[in-house]
Amino acid sequence: MVDELKTAIKAGEIMLRNGSETFRVQSVIEMFLKDGNIEYKDIIVIGTAIIVTLQPYEGPPLTMSRSIDRRKNNLRKLSLVTRVGEDYGEGRIPIEEAGRRLEAIDHQFVYKPWVKVLATCLSTAFFTIGYGSELGAALAIFLIT
Repeated sequence: MVDELKTAIKAGEIMLRNGSETFRVQSVIEMFLKDGNIEYKDIIVIGTAIIVTLQPYEGPPLTMSRSIDRRKNNLRKLSLVTRVGEDYGEGRIPIEEAGRRLEAIDHQFVYKPWVKVLATCLSTAFFTIGYGSELGAALAIFLIT
Protein backbone atom coordinates (compact mmCIF):
# COMPACT_ATOMS: atom_id res chain seq x y z
CA MET A 1 0.00 0.00 0.00
CA VAL A 2 2.94 2.35 0.66
CA ASP A 3 4.29 1.88 -2.89
CA GLU A 4 0.89 2.68 -4.35
CA LEU A 5 0.62 5.80 -2.20
CA LYS A 6 4.11 7.02 -3.15
CA THR A 7 3.39 6.41 -6.83
CA ALA A 8 0.00 8.15 -6.60
CA ILE A 9 1.57 11.19 -4.94
CA LYS A 10 4.28 11.28 -7.63
CA ALA A 11 1.65 11.16 -10.38
CA GLY A 12 -0.31 13.94 -8.72
CA GLU A 13 2.81 16.05 -8.27
CA ILE A 14 3.75 15.76 -11.95
CA MET A 15 0.23 16.66 -13.00
CA LEU A 16 -0.11 19.63 -10.67
CA ARG A 17 3.33 20.99 -11.65
CA ASN A 18 2.33 20.78 -15.31
CA GLY A 19 -0.93 22.70 -15.14
CA SER A 20 -3.60 20.13 -14.42
CA GLU A 21 -6.89 20.96 -12.76
CA THR A 22 -7.18 19.80 -9.16
CA PHE A 23 -10.14 17.48 -9.83
CA ARG A 24 -8.15 15.71 -12.55
CA VAL A 25 -5.19 15.27 -10.19
CA GLN A 26 -7.55 13.75 -7.62
CA SER A 27 -8.99 11.41 -10.24
CA VAL A 28 -5.56 10.12 -11.27
CA ILE A 29 -4.50 9.63 -7.65
CA GLU A 30 -7.64 7.54 -7.11
CA MET A 31 -6.63 5.32 -10.07
CA PHE A 32 -3.52 4.29 -8.13
CA LEU A 33 -5.38 3.71 -4.86
CA LYS A 34 -7.94 1.08 -5.85
CA ASP A 35 -6.55 -1.41 -3.33
CA GLY A 36 -9.30 -3.51 -1.75
CA ASN A 37 -7.53 -3.29 1.63
CA ILE A 38 -8.38 0.40 2.07
CA GLU A 39 -11.37 1.17 4.29
CA TYR A 40 -11.47 4.82 3.24
CA LYS A 41 -9.24 7.43 1.63
CA ASP A 42 -9.12 11.20 1.82
CA ILE A 43 -7.52 13.02 -1.10
CA ILE A 44 -7.08 16.78 -0.87
CA VAL A 45 -5.62 18.64 -3.83
CA ILE A 46 -5.13 22.40 -3.92
CA GLY A 47 -3.02 24.47 -6.27
CA THR A 48 0.09 24.21 -4.11
CA ALA A 49 -0.26 20.91 -2.24
CA ILE A 50 -1.45 17.32 -2.28
CA ILE A 51 -2.47 15.49 0.90
CA VAL A 52 -3.58 11.86 0.89
CA THR A 53 -4.65 9.81 3.91
CA LEU A 54 -5.46 6.11 3.69
CA GLN A 55 -7.14 4.07 6.40
CA PRO A 56 -6.57 0.33 5.90
CA TYR A 57 -8.98 -2.15 7.45
CA GLU A 58 -6.19 -3.20 9.78
CA GLY A 59 -3.45 -0.94 11.10
CA PRO A 60 -2.90 2.76 11.55
CA PRO A 61 -3.76 5.38 8.93
CA LEU A 62 -1.10 6.41 6.45
CA THR A 63 -0.73 10.05 5.34
CA MET A 64 1.57 11.59 2.75
CA SER A 65 1.74 15.12 1.46
CA ARG A 66 3.66 16.99 -1.19
CA SER A 67 3.93 20.73 -1.72
CA ILE A 68 4.19 22.13 -5.23
CA ASP A 69 6.45 25.14 -5.61
CA ARG A 70 6.64 25.58 -9.37
CA ARG A 71 4.07 25.30 -12.12
CA LYS A 72 4.07 25.34 -15.89
CA ASN A 73 1.85 24.08 -18.69
CA ASN A 74 2.72 20.83 -20.39
CA LEU A 75 -0.32 18.99 -21.70
CA ARG A 76 1.80 16.15 -23.08
CA LYS A 77 2.97 15.18 -19.58
CA LEU A 78 -0.61 15.33 -18.32
CA SER A 79 -1.69 12.92 -21.02
CA LEU A 80 1.19 10.54 -20.35
CA VAL A 81 0.58 10.47 -16.58
CA THR A 82 -3.12 9.83 -17.13
CA ARG A 83 -2.26 6.93 -19.42
CA VAL A 84 0.05 5.41 -16.77
CA GLY A 85 -2.74 5.74 -14.20
CA GLU A 86 -5.21 4.03 -16.51
CA ASP A 87 -2.74 1.25 -17.32
CA TYR A 88 -2.14 0.59 -13.63
CA GLY A 89 -5.80 0.91 -12.69
CA GLU A 90 -6.80 -1.64 -15.32
CA GLY A 91 -4.06 -4.07 -14.26
CA ARG A 92 -1.92 -3.84 -17.40
CA ILE A 93 1.25 -2.82 -15.52
CA PRO A 94 2.53 -3.43 -11.97
CA ILE A 95 3.15 -0.57 -9.55
CA GLU A 96 6.93 -0.77 -10.05
CA GLU A 97 6.56 -0.22 -13.80
CA ALA A 98 4.16 2.66 -13.16
CA GLY A 99 6.75 4.27 -10.89
CA ARG A 100 9.49 3.88 -13.51
CA ARG A 101 7.28 5.40 -16.21
CA LEU A 102 6.37 8.34 -13.99
CA GLU A 103 10.05 9.04 -13.25
CA ALA A 104 10.80 8.99 -16.98
CA ILE A 105 7.89 11.35 -17.68
CA ASP A 106 9.00 13.70 -14.91
CA HIS A 107 12.51 14.01 -16.36
CA GLN A 108 11.46 14.54 -19.98
CA PHE A 109 12.36 17.77 -21.70
CA VAL A 110 9.96 18.83 -24.36
CA TYR A 111 12.23 21.43 -25.93
CA LYS A 112 15.93 22.02 -25.54
CA PRO A 113 16.84 25.41 -24.06
CA TRP A 114 18.35 26.73 -27.30
CA VAL A 115 15.09 25.96 -29.14
CA LYS A 116 13.12 27.98 -26.59
CA VAL A 117 15.50 30.93 -26.91
CA LEU A 118 15.39 30.83 -30.71
CA ALA A 119 11.59 30.60 -30.75
CA THR A 120 11.30 33.55 -28.37
CA CYS A 121 13.67 35.67 -30.47
CA LEU A 122 11.90 34.81 -33.71
CA SER A 123 8.43 35.43 -32.34
CA THR A 124 9.34 38.86 -30.96
CA ALA A 125 10.97 39.81 -34.26
CA PHE A 126 7.93 38.72 -36.26
CA PHE A 127 5.55 40.52 -33.90
CA THR A 128 7.62 43.66 -34.46
CA ILE A 129 7.16 43.30 -38.21
CA GLY A 130 3.49 42.48 -37.74
CA TYR A 131 2.95 45.73 -35.89
CA GLY A 132 4.40 47.70 -38.79
CA SER A 133 8.05 48.19 -37.89
CA GLU A 134 10.94 48.09 -40.31
CA LEU A 135 13.10 45.01 -40.89
CA GLY A 136 16.01 46.71 -39.10
CA ALA A 137 13.91 47.16 -35.98
CA ALA A 138 12.88 43.50 -36.11
CA LEU A 139 16.54 42.46 -36.38
CA ALA A 140 17.40 44.65 -33.40
CA ILE A 141 14.55 43.13 -31.36
CA PHE A 142 15.71 39.64 -32.36
CA LEU A 143 19.22 40.37 -31.10
CA ILE A 144 18.06 42.10 -27.92
CA THR A 145 15.69 39.31 -26.98
